[in-house]
Amino acid sequence: KMNTNYLKYKMSQKGDTQKEICELLDISQNALINKLKGKNYFTMREVRLIVERYDLDYEEIKEIFF
Repeated sequence: KMNTNYLKYKMSQKGDTQKEICELLDISQNALINKLKGKNYFTMREVRLIVERYDLDYEEIKEIFF
């Protein structure tokens, strides 16, 4: 199950809002909310963009997405 709290923590460290993440991923806010709630999954492209944006290491990737 996805760890949305850790992702939100990383977002807050960078000062990012949900709107800014939506722009980065080129998705709507509803789409992001559904992904954060676990109703939909992030695509590989979206995961890559998040990893690059937050400079996530392997352990953090596992913590958030797996």
